[in-house]
Amino acid sequence: MKRICHFTSAHSGNDIRILVKECESLVEAGMDVHLVYAGAKVKQNTKVTMHCIAADHGDRTKRMVVTARKVYRTALSINADLYHFHDPELLPYGVWLAMKGKKTVYDSHEDLPRQILSKPWIKKYIRKPLAWGVEKFENVCVKNFAGVIGATPLITERFAPFSKHHANINNYPRLDEFESIDTDVPKEEMICYIGGISLIRGIEEMVTAMDKVNARLSLAGTFESPATRLKVSAMSGWDKVQEMGQVDRRQVGNILNRAKAGLVLFHPVPNHINAQPNKLFEYMAAGIPVIASNFPLWREVVEKTGCGICVDPLNAEAIAEAIQSILNDPLKSKKMGENGKRAIAETFNWNSEREKLLSFYREII
Repeated sequence: MKRICHFTSAHSGNDIRILVKECESLVEAGMDVHLVYAGAKVKQNTKVTMHCIAADHGDRTKRMVVTARKVYRTALSINADLYHFHDPELLPYGVWLAMKGKKTVYDSHEDLPRQILSKPWIKKYIRKPLAWGVEKFENVCVKNFAGVIGATPLITERFAPFSKHHANINNYPRLDEFESIDTDVPKEEMICYIGGISLIRGIEEMVTAMDKVNARLSLAGTFESPATRLKVSAMSGWDKVQEMGQVDRRQVGNILNRAKAGLVLFHPVPNHINAQPNKLFEYMAAGIPVIASNFPLWREVVEKTGCGICVDPLNAEAIAEAIQSILNDPLKSKKMGENGKRAIAETFNWNSEREKLLSFYREII
């Protein structure tokens, strides 16, 4: 039995991609899988061996330096046959593992250089040179690893010239996650947004749009900062927002069961345009219409499958019109939901990605 160690300093222990999709798929394939993570201890009904490291509270730098080092040391003590890590801040530790003769895999969830270009906490005048330097650093590190995984085709293509073993493992949902969703139950006059809440993910436009529609918004997730919450909670549309906070998977299912549509209205910043947000496919899997940003890649999914409406994410008026059109036409909305659910069952599901992951592991091990 091969021993596999996944480790992360930035994601929680119950991260869907890391634990539910990747780690549990490896367990199902007969591997001894360990997950090292930092932060609050999570209770999971899983056969993955969990190793929780106390997170160092403080600024971002402390997490990236002190916590990352602790996570690495614990991972090293597991003496795995293969190490699979998930955060750019762990790249130096991945290189050290490789120098120790350990097979190491970098799982890149985001296009980090493009992400840097829209980070509000990084001064604008240093974003471009920093993004350039980070891209060069990532490329050099990847050359040392046994393989690299990209969460989108674009990320995978970026790393392909620097790694013999590379795979695009899309963040599609597991079919069994949404078996409890009953698309025939009566829906409430409610739409939803589930995920991290920030200005560049469209929270301001969502709340503005709510002032113009006859429904409420169920908002599940954590705000990027108290300042952002304070800003949007002072808007008139906030009266129609039901703030749920961070929710577990059971609560996510409950929200999706009651919602008439799901919102994914990221702003057109470089890291978003070619992203494949998990929530887009989760809404589809739950059988509810999607109202999404009109990026070419997203339009290809939404309009080709007929599962929703694409709009300018910066136009609150257009967002409100799309929401109201779904509320006003139950038959059309039901058809959109059915189209999305069918597309997930036939194409955009974890089954195919699981096989790609296992094939990738077999190549390396």
